[in-house]
Amino acid sequence: MTKFKRITKEDIKLFPEFKNHEEAIDFLRNKYKDNLLGPSDDATVDGKKVYFFSYILDRDTFERMQAWIEKHQTRVFPPWKEETRGFTASYQSVHIWEDGKIKVSS
Repeated sequence: MTKFKRITKEDIKLFPEFKNHEEAIDFLRNKYKDNLLGPSDDATVDGKKVYFFSYILDRDTFERMQAWIEKHQTRVFPPWKEETRGFTASYQSVHIWEDGKIKVSS
């Protein structure tokens, strides 16, 4: 089972400046390959569109989580139960604004 390092705020500071979300997405897809999934959704925040991605840190656990979600038809799961333990740590949320700004969950 391969585990990947979280994207940190320090990592983001080393990224080039992006003119728009397309540039940011292309950069992240090249850097993180198949471990960057999405966009799964988008929203408008303070008048700007934001795209939501998942960066997979632990593929085996992430796939178990996806199967659990599909089986139970809910994205809400008890993290203290053995069968769902580690689900939230298996990925990192990545938000990309239309102007190219990137924010990651810690």
